[in-house]
Amino acid sequence: ARFAATVHPRLSALTGSPAQVEQAARAYGVDLEGSAPSSPIFLIDPKGRYVTHFNRTITPDALSAGIQDYF
Repeated sequence: ARFAATVHPRLSALTGSPAQVEQAARAYGVDLEGSAPSSPIFLIDPKGRYVTHFNRTITPDALSAGIQDYF
């Protein structure tokens, strides 16, 4: 969650227990099978719709640039 603030002050991060992460993943139609639940970084629009996702190894600068493409 602290990583999000380094990217942009209006960026929110979602985290929680494994059960909570699984519930959120189902709500957004994300398949966690075969990957660590915290691997991808998802970009969700203000209405709660999936926009895209980024690999967790992305640098803050590259993530910021990628997010800027959608605004």
